[in-house]
Amino acid sequence: MLFFVLDTYYLNVMTLVGLYVITLTGFIIFSGYTGQVLLCQGTLMAFGGYSAAILSSKDPVAREVAVGYGLPPIVGMVVGVLLAIAFTYVIGRIILRLRLWYLALATIAIAVISEAVLDGWVEVTGGTTGVIGIPPFSLGGLVFDSVESFYILAWVVALGGWVFAHHLVNSRPGRAFGAISRDEVAASTLGIDVTKYKVQAFMLCGAYAAVSGGLYVHFIGSASPGAFNLLVSFRILMAAILGGLGTIYSVFLSAPLMKFLPDMLAAFGDYKPIIFGLFFIIIPMYFAGGITGIITTIRRKLSKFIPTRG
Repeated sequence: MLFFVLDTYYLNVMTLVGLYVITLTGFIIFSGYTGQVLLCQGTLMAFGGYSAAILSSKDPVAREVAVGYGLPPIVGMVVGVLLAIAFTYVIGRIILRLRLWYLALATIAIAVISEAVLDGWVEVTGGTTGVIGIPPFSLGGLVFDSVESFYILAWVVALGGWVFAHHLVNSRPGRAFGAISRDEVAASTLGIDVTKYKVQAFMLCGAYAAVSGGLYVHFIGSASPGAFNLLVSFRILMAAILGGLGTIYSVFLSAPLMKFLPDMLAAFGDYKPIIFGLFFIIIPMYFAGGITGIITTIRRKLSKFIPTRG
């Protein structure tokens, strides 16, 4: 296993990358395969993160709220996922009637409102301080209280979620997602219930995000509004675009980019937002398939020079 050759710092990094794989997988299902614009992924992660934090923490002082529930972490995770699914179902039935940048603006509004709620609802969320003193994730008698154990947990969940998504996008619903992405009107004329499939993809996106958010707060040991704000949603979108929105395989490129790209761009100082903006312009214009698309194109061109057997 990888933890035999990496020190604690790199195990922490790779654990975070695994958690990013989870949320990016859900994001690709919705935005990549149905062609919808989403900028509130941080909000969906917050459902899992804050449910896990509030329900599992025991110390009222640490939580800065009236009571400490001290429930098993798996309960908080399940509640967070169910809340995210319910939220995406209700909101999806409303906002998914919109398209393109109208939908983007609606999801930005959701992100801004949710951030205000997390900041202002001090009795429940702890306000700007958030929730601290969150216990390690546990499942029965199995406690993931070390970096090595949580690394394994994160990647088992990430790979399990990815395998499910891989089979999904190659199934009948996945083909319906693709038809919606190409042309909603044509998909509708073929008998595909466009709203139904978009809402289902949105619900899956919410479930993946909630799992990622819940595991994240157990790994970090705290939950704060800054961990689930609009900037996080933009980073997810940026990483997905750079990795490639058109295929589920791209999450293994997008997740490391989400972790390392901000650090790489930090050297540009005050010019960092400009570089981000240029990425948003150049990549969709000239490399629509992202890094995955570039690799596919290179492989296709190289295959022409490789003689076939027989």
